Amino acid sequence: MLKQSAASPHLLTHRGRAVVFEDHADLHAAQSTTRRSTWTRRACWCSSAVGPKGAPGMPEWGAAPIPKKLLQKGVKDMVRISDARMSGTSYGTVVLHVSPEAEAGGPLALVQDGDLIELDIPNRRLTLRVPDDELARRRARWRPRPPHFSRGLRPPLPRSRAPGPRGLRLRLPARENPGSAPRTRRPHSQLGS
Repeated sequence: MLKQSAASPHLLTHRGRAVVFEDHADLHAAQSTTRRSTWTRRACWCSSAVGPKGAPGMPEWGAAPIPKKLLQKGVKDMVRISDARMSGTSYGTVVLHVSPEAEAGGPLALVQDGDLIELDIPNRRLTLRVPDDELARRRARWRPRPPHFSRGLRPPLPRSRAPGPRGLRLRLPARENPGSAPRTRRPHSQLGS
């Protein structure tokens, strides 16, 4: 999904090398590391594990900020790809809600720094230019990250969220305490008696 009216016209057809951020914290930590040498105006930033299961939730992390180094060179926009969402008032050439999301083993989980990515909005295509056999090897090695939470209400939530394009419906798990009696509702005719 891309808000075409907010995208830069010169980036609607684009080819660039991936710069991958494993999660939101990695994106912000990278601002002060040596990885900045790979940041060019042609790069495609890929933020994974920031969708409904990965974040968890659906924070507005899709509109990753343009680095100061590039802003000083006059870069006002660049291609950013994410399984997150962003505010409707944000701008930029940002592909959002990539699905299935990285945390569910989707395509963003397989992207690595330096991979060639092609964005072709007029033809409605986003292509990762990596040979199928290499993608198969990456998929065989891929493992989900450990859960963020181990107690409370949060642990079942990431597992029970539908993907962003399907509206993030929450699929509640079955009762975890099968010994408790289910609540019964009184018919409307008995209410108040």
